[in-house]
Amino acid sequence: MRSTALADILLPIGALLAALLLFGVFVWFGGTDPVEVWVLLFKGAFGDWFSWQNTLQRAAPLMLTALCVALPARAGLVIIGGEGALVLGGLAAAALPYAVPLPGNVIGTVLVCAAGMAAGAAWIALAGALRQYRGVNETISSLLLAYIAIALFKQIVEGPLRDPATLNKPSTRALDEGIRIGGMFGSDVHWGLVLGLLACAALGLWLALTARGFAVRVVGGNPRTAQLVGLPAAADPDRLRDRRRLRRAGRCDRGGRGAHKRQRFHHRRLRLRGHPGELHRTAQPDRRDPGRHPVRWLRRGRQPAAAPARPARRLGAGAAGHRLRADPRQRGAARHRLARRRGEAQAPGRAGGAGAVEGQGRGNVMTRMTTKQRAIEHTGATS
Repeated sequence: MRSTALADILLPIGALLAALLLFGVFVWFGGTDPVEVWVLLFKGAFGDWFSWQNTLQRAAPLMLTALCVALPARAGLVIIGGEGALVLGGLAAAALPYAVPLPGNVIGTVLVCAAGMAAGAAWIALAGALRQYRGVNETISSLLLAYIAIALFKQIVEGPLRDPATLNKPSTRALDEGIRIGGMFGSDVHWGLVLGLLACAALGLWLALTARGFAVRVVGGNPRTAQLVGLPAAADPDRLRDRRRLRRAGRCDRGGRGAHKRQRFHHRRLRLRGHPGELHRTAQPDRRDPGRHPVRWLRRGRQPAAAPARPARRLGAGAAGHRLRADPRQRGAARHRLARRRGEAQAPGRAGGAGAVEGQGRGNVMTRMTTKQRAIEHTGATS
């Protein structure tokens, strides 16, 4: 436990130092002293009180935006499109006074903040929904959604919400003074910084102390274990794609409910089709083959594509101990043909011929006939 806590502290510090070192390498290749650049960066962020206020002002919204990355990360989702949630949240907060008249007090402030949070959360939730229900990679989808959000932001700010008084830099109208979050103790640092710290602390306590938070951590730690205990873990993208293919195959099926029942009855077994000497084996379900799917999809009235024909050598016990089952419609005809051929093979003058009986173990018999004998039998049956 102590080593884990120490690693949680040292890992961000190490990442920051590695980023500064890599940045210094590129600066050095550009012909500038990296140490001088590092000193200027530090002075610009923490050199005086004005620098501190400027840094803390920008830290508050970034802190809240980081929560849309930290919480999905605990659930095993890698979200890198937080910028889209940030711009759409700000756009929703600025657009709400255009749609609804707001009171210039705390109620208006709460409504504006709620609109911004709802818009940002919905945009990030869209990436999670694509991952959960459609199997789309959340990293790629959140990144692409961020580009879409920025494009929408620019289009709306430069179009319907643009303030005519702004000429050089398009922007929306400023919020009323009563709706804005005021500064703390006469400084330029607003109370949003405190709200961000409280939100981070509340989220950490929720993950550590509540049952739902524990479920989120279990899903992120081991999705397979989460599925075994009944938690709604994200499904495998391959399985989701196969399910969509199976739905399309089921819509194209013309066999109806009766064919579905026969398919379920002979699932994972060998079946007899055509004539007694040709057997088909229903293959095991395969995730990558839309024609071979789990039994639970067979229960919904959808029949898969026919498995490829695999002729067997004899009736009875098949390969790997599988039992051969005949189609109910042809089982009686198959027995009749086998009995007739058995009688012809045991007749005088026919013993040892090309149609001799092979393998009579356990009452299951199959004959080998030449092509010429099959043609003669077929001609005699039709005449």
